[in-house]
Amino acid sequence: MGSAGLDPLARSAPEREPVAAGPLEAVFSRLRASELRQAVLAGAEAALAEAMAHQSDGRIDESIPLLTLAAETPQLRFGAASMLGRIYRERGDAPRAAEWLERASQAPPPTPDEGRLLLYDLADVLEAAGEHTRALTVYMELQADADAYRDVADRVRRLAVVQMRG
Repeated sequence: MGSAGLDPLARSAPEREPVAAGPLEAVFSRLRASELRQAVLAGAEAALAEAMAHQSDGRIDESIPLLTLAAETPQLRFGAASMLGRIYRERGDAPRAAEWLERASQAPPPTPDEGRLLLYDLADVLEAAGEHTRALTVYMELQADADAYRDVADRVRRLAVVQMRG
Protein backbone atom coordinates (compact mmCIF):
# COMPACT_ATOMS: atom_id res chain seq x y z
CA MET A 1 0.00 0.00 0.00
CA GLY A 2 1.38 3.42 -0.96
CA SER A 3 1.66 6.43 1.27
CA ALA A 4 -1.41 7.94 -0.38
CA GLY A 5 -3.41 5.07 1.03
CA LEU A 6 -2.28 5.88 4.57
CA ASP A 7 -3.45 9.49 4.44
CA PRO A 8 -6.98 9.72 3.12
CA LEU A 9 -6.94 13.51 3.51
CA ALA A 10 -3.94 13.85 1.20
CA ARG A 11 -5.97 12.56 -1.69
CA SER A 12 -9.05 14.62 -1.08
CA ALA A 13 -7.50 17.92 0.01
CA PRO A 14 -7.91 20.54 -2.70
CA GLU A 15 -4.74 22.20 -3.88
CA ARG A 16 -4.38 25.74 -2.58
CA GLU A 17 -3.86 28.58 -4.96
CA PRO A 18 -1.20 31.12 -4.05
CA VAL A 19 -2.59 34.03 -2.11
CA ALA A 20 -2.77 37.11 -4.28
CA ALA A 21 -1.55 40.40 -2.91
CA GLY A 22 -4.66 42.01 -1.55
CA PRO A 23 -5.52 45.60 -0.82
CA LEU A 24 -3.62 45.52 2.46
CA GLU A 25 -0.38 44.47 0.75
CA ALA A 26 -0.84 47.26 -1.80
CA VAL A 27 -1.17 49.78 1.05
CA PHE A 28 2.01 48.50 2.69
CA SER A 29 3.82 48.59 -0.64
CA ARG A 30 2.84 52.24 -1.17
CA LEU A 31 3.93 53.08 2.38
CA ARG A 32 7.33 51.47 1.84
CA ALA A 33 7.77 53.32 -1.45
CA SER A 34 6.78 56.60 0.18
CA GLU A 35 9.19 56.06 3.07
CA LEU A 36 11.98 55.27 0.61
CA ARG A 37 11.28 58.44 -1.40
CA GLN A 38 11.28 60.50 1.80
CA ALA A 39 14.58 58.95 2.92
CA VAL A 40 16.19 59.62 -0.47
CA LEU A 41 14.94 63.21 -0.43
CA ALA A 42 16.19 63.73 3.14
CA GLY A 43 19.63 62.40 2.17
CA ALA A 44 19.75 64.65 -0.89
CA GLU A 45 18.65 67.67 1.16
CA ALA A 46 21.44 66.94 3.66
CA ALA A 47 23.95 66.66 0.80
CA LEU A 48 22.76 69.99 -0.62
CA ALA A 49 23.02 71.69 2.78
CA GLU A 50 26.53 70.33 3.26
CA ALA A 51 27.51 71.43 -0.26
CA MET A 52 26.28 74.94 0.44
CA ALA A 53 28.27 75.01 3.69
CA HIS A 54 31.37 73.91 1.78
CA GLN A 55 30.80 76.64 -0.79
CA SER A 56 30.42 79.33 1.85
CA ASP A 57 33.71 78.12 3.36
CA GLY A 58 35.38 78.32 -0.05
CA ARG A 59 35.69 74.53 -0.37
CA ILE A 60 34.18 74.35 -3.82
CA ASP A 61 35.85 71.07 -4.81
CA GLU A 62 34.27 69.35 -1.81
CA SER A 63 30.83 70.66 -2.76
CA ILE A 64 30.85 69.21 -6.29
CA PRO A 65 30.17 65.52 -5.43
CA LEU A 66 27.48 66.57 -2.95
CA LEU A 67 25.78 68.80 -5.52
CA THR A 68 25.98 65.98 -8.06
CA LEU A 69 24.22 63.69 -5.59
CA ALA A 70 21.55 66.28 -4.79
CA ALA A 71 20.94 66.94 -8.50
CA GLU A 72 19.80 63.32 -8.94
CA THR A 73 16.70 64.11 -6.88
CA PRO A 74 13.98 65.74 -9.00
CA GLN A 75 12.91 68.14 -6.23
CA LEU A 76 16.45 69.51 -5.86
CA ARG A 77 17.63 69.22 -9.46
CA PHE A 78 17.10 72.84 -10.45
CA GLY A 79 19.08 74.31 -7.56
CA ALA A 80 21.87 71.75 -7.39
CA ALA A 81 22.41 71.46 -11.15
CA SER A 82 22.38 75.23 -11.64
CA MET A 83 24.98 75.61 -8.88
CA LEU A 84 27.15 73.00 -10.60
CA GLY A 85 26.75 74.75 -13.94
CA ARG A 86 27.84 78.05 -12.45
CA ILE A 87 30.83 76.47 -10.72
CA TYR A 88 32.02 75.01 -14.03
CA ARG A 89 31.32 78.30 -15.84
CA GLU A 90 33.51 80.16 -13.32
CA ARG A 91 36.23 77.58 -13.92
CA GLY A 92 36.05 78.08 -17.68
CA ASP A 93 34.74 74.57 -18.34
CA ALA A 94 32.01 75.46 -20.86
CA PRO A 95 31.03 71.87 -21.80
CA ARG A 96 30.39 70.87 -18.20
CA ALA A 97 28.75 74.21 -17.43
CA ALA A 98 26.36 73.78 -20.36
CA GLU A 99 25.63 70.17 -19.39
CA TRP A 100 24.64 71.09 -15.83
CA LEU A 101 22.75 74.23 -16.79
CA GLU A 102 20.78 72.18 -19.33
CA ARG A 103 19.96 69.61 -16.66
CA ALA A 104 18.76 72.39 -14.39
CA SER A 105 16.61 73.82 -17.20
CA GLN A 106 14.73 70.53 -17.40
CA ALA A 107 13.46 70.94 -13.83
CA PRO A 108 10.83 73.45 -12.78
CA PRO A 109 12.42 76.64 -11.42
CA PRO A 110 11.41 77.93 -8.00
CA THR A 111 10.42 81.28 -9.58
CA PRO A 112 10.04 82.55 -13.15
CA ASP A 113 12.94 84.99 -12.59
CA GLU A 114 15.26 82.16 -11.53
CA GLY A 115 14.22 80.20 -14.61
CA ARG A 116 14.97 83.18 -16.87
CA LEU A 117 18.36 83.77 -15.26
CA LEU A 118 19.25 80.11 -15.73
CA LEU A 119 18.30 80.20 -19.42
CA TYR A 120 20.28 83.41 -19.88
CA ASP A 121 23.33 81.82 -18.22
CA LEU A 122 22.94 78.69 -20.36
CA ALA A 123 22.70 80.70 -23.59
CA ASP A 124 25.67 82.83 -22.55
CA VAL A 125 27.80 79.73 -21.90
CA LEU A 126 26.78 78.21 -25.22
CA GLU A 127 27.52 81.44 -27.07
CA ALA A 128 30.94 81.78 -25.40
CA ALA A 129 31.70 78.16 -26.38
CA GLY A 130 30.93 78.97 -30.02
CA GLU A 131 27.69 76.97 -30.06
CA HIS A 132 25.79 79.79 -31.74
CA THR A 133 22.85 77.75 -33.00
CA ARG A 134 22.09 76.31 -29.58
CA ALA A 135 22.63 79.70 -27.92
CA LEU A 136 20.27 81.37 -30.39
CA THR A 137 17.63 78.74 -29.69
CA VAL A 138 17.82 79.33 -25.93
CA TYR A 139 17.82 83.12 -26.33
CA MET A 140 14.77 82.89 -28.58
CA GLU A 141 12.99 80.72 -26.00
CA LEU A 142 13.84 83.29 -23.35
CA GLN A 143 12.70 86.15 -25.61
CA ALA A 144 9.37 84.40 -26.20
CA ASP A 145 8.88 84.15 -22.44
CA ALA A 146 10.15 87.61 -21.45
CA ASP A 147 10.58 89.86 -24.47
CA ALA A 148 12.52 92.65 -22.77
CA TYR A 149 14.76 90.49 -20.58
CA ARG A 150 18.24 91.98 -20.29
CA ASP A 151 19.97 92.25 -23.68
CA VAL A 152 18.31 89.15 -25.14
CA ALA A 153 16.81 90.97 -28.15
CA ASP A 154 20.27 92.29 -29.11
CA ARG A 155 21.81 88.85 -28.71
CA VAL A 156 19.11 87.24 -30.84
CA ARG A 157 19.69 89.79 -33.62
CA ARG A 158 23.48 89.37 -33.46
CA LEU A 159 23.38 85.57 -33.45
CA ALA A 160 20.80 85.53 -36.24
CA VAL A 161 23.26 87.50 -38.38
CA VAL A 162 26.04 85.05 -37.45
CA GLN A 163 23.75 82.19 -38.49
CA MET A 164 22.93 83.79 -41.82
CA ARG A 165 26.65 84.21 -42.59
CA GLY A 166 26.97 80.56 -41.91
